[in-house]
Amino acid sequence: MDFAEKCNRIFWNTEQMFRSNDDIDFKPVNPFDDGSAENILFERHLIETAIRLHGNEASYSARIKELKAECGALTEALERCLAKECNEAALVVAAIDRLSAVALDIFVTDCEVRRGDASPEYVEECRGKLRNLLGERERLTAEMTALEEEYRKKK
Repeated sequence: MDFAEKCNRIFWNTEQMFRSNDDIDFKPVNPFDDGSAENILFERHLIETAIRLHGNEASYSARIKELKAECGALTEALERCLAKECNEAALVVAAIDRLSAVALDIFVTDCEVRRGDASPEYVEECRGKLRNLLGERERLTAEMTALEEEYRKKK
């Protein structure tokens, strides 16, 4: 499995964990080795999910600010971690950021599709958006895989 697919699995798993708890301070056991890129991605995406789902709630504004700072620190840690293996770590992190954002859009849109109180028209609109987002994830995954292959050839 290439790194892009690992990212997608990590994103999906953290979102499912968050969905089952929906607590802004939810901290499940991180299954990855301390300091690994996967460990950092898990932590960061969990925070990004909390921010995305609770970022507009006034009661959480101070906590969201703290989480955004944590997320920034994790992004820097991810770049340092990847720099050990790749000369273009900043480009890889940028690709991961795009993939993560699309993963969150898919998660939120899927939640909307599953709402029981939504009109059939709204659900169909969300399904169309979800199809587009899944296509975008596929495209970004392919781009990231090509980027990874390019860097492997340079080593």
